[in-house]
Amino acid sequence: MSAFTRIALVALSGMAGRMLRSRKHAAANAEKTRAAGASPPSPWQATAQPALPPDTPTIPTEETSRSDPFRNLTYRRAPRVASVAARSLPIIGILSTLLTITIAIGTVAGELPGVGPVEDTNLAWAATLVTISIWAVYLLWRVPQWQANAWARHANASPRELFEIENESRGTLGQILSGVAVLTGLIFAWQQLGQTSDNLRVSQEGQITDRFSRAVDQLGSDQYTIRLGGVYALERIARDSPRDYGPVMEVLTAFARQESPVQPNASATPAPSAPGVPADVQAVFKVIGRRTEAQIAAELEEGHGCLDLTRVNAVGADLAGANLQNTCWDGSDLRGAIVSGANLSDSYFGSVNFQQANLDRVDAERAQFNSANLALANLSQGNFTGANFLAADMTSALLQGTDLDGASLLRARLQNATAFGATMNGANLLDANLSGAVLADADLSGADQLTADQVTAAVTNSGTRLPPGLEVPPDF
Repeated sequence: MSAFTRIALVALSGMAGRMLRSRKHAAANAEKTRAAGASPPSPWQATAQPALPPDTPTIPTEETSRSDPFRNLTYRRAPRVASVAARSLPIIGILSTLLTITIAIGTVAGELPGVGPVEDTNLAWAATLVTISIWAVYLLWRVPQWQANAWARHANASPRELFEIENESRGTLGQILSGVAVLTGLIFAWQQLGQTSDNLRVSQEGQITDRFSRAVDQLGSDQYTIRLGGVYALERIARDSPRDYGPVMEVLTAFARQESPVQPNASATPAPSAPGVPADVQAVFKVIGRRTEAQIAAELEEGHGCLDLTRVNAVGADLAGANLQNTCWDGSDLRGAIVSGANLSDSYFGSVNFQQANLDRVDAERAQFNSANLALANLSQGNFTGANFLAADMTSALLQGTDLDGASLLRARLQNATAFGATMNGANLLDANLSGAVLADADLSGADQLTADQVTAAVTNSGTRLPPGLEVPPDF
């Protein structure tokens, strides 16, 4: 709210307050007059004046007023001023109203004819307040007079009664207008508060944009420590601004794909003993693994899709305990990676190389491992309920105590895998290769598409539970 608007509100409230004090003062004088047993002099009738002490100042009468040129001038001018004001105030109010409407239309249209563009909406509000103030003054002056005159015509009231009626009416109307002024002030204060909040939000968004730009610039630095700082700066932005969470994740995943791409013919070489992922890319994996459940839920609701980590070199990466839900690693190299206790639910690992990787105790419900290479990988105690291992290579994999209920092992290769105590109820084992797989104490009682030839090719014991009707002698 502009300074002019505040001045108009203060003036309107002050005027109403002065009217109220005037009414109280007049009522007090009338009460004193009645207590003294006398009535105020009236220009319409003569009243007997009580004898006054010698030292009391003489109150001017009509005769003395005629001999006083200044008072006589005032008496002659007062009716003229009142008449001019009575005619001019409505005209001024009408002109002010038309001007306010014109300014409002120009503000909405963005341009005033003959003036030019109008962008400041405070001008329209200021004109509105001026118009309201003019009409408030006019109503505060004229409405009590109209009420008093109407009372005089019907009740034949005395001049003193007319004065009291007019004064009381003006006081009541002043209180009403004061209340309206206060209410208007509250409305403008509320509007100003909302505008301040909007300005603060815009300022904060501008600061976040600057932080985002600086962090992205850091990722392009030649020094890995500066790049590392850029990664963690983007993580902070993603937490502070949910609106920028999606762009931050896109930048980080693109950085990982660019800085650590899959090496040609990498699957033909054994997993190296030392991690092959750069430190700044490892930091990206850490940031992605620290996502909150609320952020992941927002990804799924807004349809952003999974985080794109396809064809990334993550050899020996430390992903233990990471929250990797809704991530896409198709074609990536995770040989020797440590993924213990990670959350892989609803993620995609198509054609990923997990050779010798440690995936024990992972939660991989509904995860996709189509054509993945899990040879010699440790999947023990993992939850792979509903996971898809279509044509996956699980040769010599460790599946001790692994939950594969409802999993699809269609054409999966489990030669020499150790599935001691694993559960496969509802698992689809159609054309799965179980040659040499150890199924001791495994629960296959609810497995689908399991044949006697598959069980015969595997190693079972007396604790192995097979589907009803499938009877194969145990190996020990």
